[in-house]
Amino acid sequence: MNDTVKDRFEECNSPNEPLDTLIISKAYPKELSEKLNGSTRVIVDFYNVGSSTILRINGNDGFHAVYAFMRCNSVLSENECVEMADYMIAEDTAFVESMAS
Repeated sequence: MNDTVKDRFEECNSPNEPLDTLIISKAYPKELSEKLNGSTRVIVDFYNVGSSTILRINGNDGFHAVYAFMRCNSVLSENECVEMADYMIAEDTAFVESMAS
């Protein structure tokens, strides 16, 4: 079984470490952001923190802006981060399309 980038991430609480070293930020397409998050653009940020990579994505709970975090226990390259962001965008697009039908 191949280990994909998405399989290496797990949900986590807000990290205690500072998110200093930004690898890449990737914005969701505007139309998808509007369907998922109202007027706030969805942005996925990837940070190197020690020997881990932290993914931070913005969202809202219907009233307030919130961040969700995921951790990968290895340092990822920019290409691997783009792969993960593209996977998330594809999954959220499929979700939105399934809700519309």
